[in-house]
Order: sequence, then structure tokens, then C-alpha cells
Amino acid sequence: MFYEPILVICIVLLGLMINSAIQLRKEIKQLAVALEKEKHKRSFPLLAFELDVEGRSLYVTNDSYCYAKKIAIQDFDLTLHMGFEKHLTLKFDTIDLLKPGKREKITFRVFDHGHEITSSDSPNLVYYFPDTKVTFHIRFENIEEDRFESLVINEGKEFIIKHTERLDDAGTPNPASPIKPRPSKPLIREKSL
Repeated sequence: MFYEPILVICIVLLGLMINSAIQLRKEIKQLAVALEKEKHKRSFPLLAFELDVEGRSLYVTNDSYCYAKKIAIQDFDLTLHMGFEKHLTLKFDTIDLLKPGKREKITFRVFDHGHEITSSDSPNLVYYFPDTKVTFHIRFENIEEDRFESLVINEGKEFIIKHTERLDDAGTPNPASPIKPRPSKPLIREKSL
């Protein structure tokens, strides 16, 4: 069989166009996935904790791209072992707004059997956090007023986000899948396109 040179050139060009279309479709699909990840990051505040033992401070940081507001840490009981057991209740002040990438010092009051004993020595309690199992339940909202709840525990000086869930209007977890656990200092690696 004899093929005309123009026909051969057309077949080669058609093959190149099909290959280019397939590559373009793959790139578009990767960009769509990256866009969904960015949208997710912009709508889910991700709060983490930092412990500064030397400065006797505990900070909440916003590791996401969106604002977090009405940050409320649930009060909890703390048992300290100082040669004897001391049972205290910590009550946290609400943080009105936390911008992306910023941190805010957490302020709290200390109670012993219902009596407030907050003093200038109360910040010294952060020395005991690495040795004591502490669980923080945090409720907060994004700027669109979607509500969330996080569970954060400490393992030594590091705080681990066990889960973050979106809450419905009644304040119960939404059936949407929660964010997976991770250390509070995330390593974000994105595949470059």
C-alpha cells in the first residue's frame, strides 16, 4: 500500500493532538483536586496548641487559611501530682477572633472545689502539662459561621489534634468525614504541578 505523505502527516498530527488532549485532561484533573484542597483549607479553621514552658504560657495558633472566631475551650478538671494529688478545675476565657497564621495566649482561671484560686502563680501550671494527660475540647466557628469541634491531647510537650468535626446547627457532629489526626505543627507537602 502506498500512503500519501499528507495522510501520514495528518495521522501523526492527530496522534500528537490526542496525546496532548490526554495530558491536558490529566493536568486539569490535578488542578481540580488542588483547588478542592485549597477550598477545604479556606473553610476549615485548624487550631493547634503551643506550650512555652519558659514563658509559662499556652498559646492557640490558627494553622489554616481562614479566620477562626468564638474559640471556646471547655473547662476541665486537672489532677496534679506534686508529692500529693491536687485536683483543680481550669476555666478558659473565650477568644473572639484568631487570624490565619496568628497565635493568641490562652488565659484561664483556676478553681479548687469551686473556689477561685487564680493568682500570679497560676501560669506555673503549664510546667505540669507535659507530665499530665490533658484533653482539650474546643468549639469554634469560621467566618461563615460554620461551627466546628476539635479534640486535642498532649503527649509530653507536643499537642496532637485527634480530630476536627463540623457541627450542625444543633451543635452535634455532622456526618461529613472528620479531619484526620495530626501533630499540631503540620508538615504540608504539596505535589508541584
